[in-house]
Amino acid sequence: MPLVRVKLTEGLALAEGEVSTQRVAGHLGETTGAAAAAERPERLIGPRRLTRFERARVIGARALQIAMGAPVLLKLPPEVSDPIDIASRELSEGVLPITIRRKLPSGTYQDVPIQWLLQEEAALKRAERR
Repeated sequence: MPLVRVKLTEGLALAEGEVSTQRVAGHLGETTGAAAAAERPERLIGPRRLTRFERARVIGARALQIAMGAPVLLKLPPEVSDPIDIASRELSEGVLPITIRRKLPSGTYQDVPIQWLLQEEAALKRAERR
C-alpha cells in the first residue's frame, strides 16, 4: 500500500508530523505558485481518481481539524454538526485546499491537488453514464 501524505496549502496544521505545509519543488511535475493550479503533469502516479484510502485519510484529517476548532469552509444547515459529515461535504464540494502526495518505492513522489482528482472522478462518472 502506498504512503499517503496529506498536505494543506492554506497553512492549517494537524499534529506534528501529520501534515507538512512546506512545498518542495522539482519532483515529477511539481510546480510552485499560480502555475501549480493550471499545469497538470502528463502522467500521474497512481489512479486518476481519489482512492478510498486517500479519501478516508483526507476526511479523517479534516474532521480532526474541525473538531479542534478550525473554521468550516462551507455554509451548512444547522442540523449538520458532526465533524466527519462536515469534512465529507467539504470534500464532495471540492473546497478543501489539500494536496495528496503519492510516493513510489524509489523515493520519488508527486504532489497532486485534490481538485484534479475530483475533476477526473467526475469526468469518469459522466463517461460511465453515456
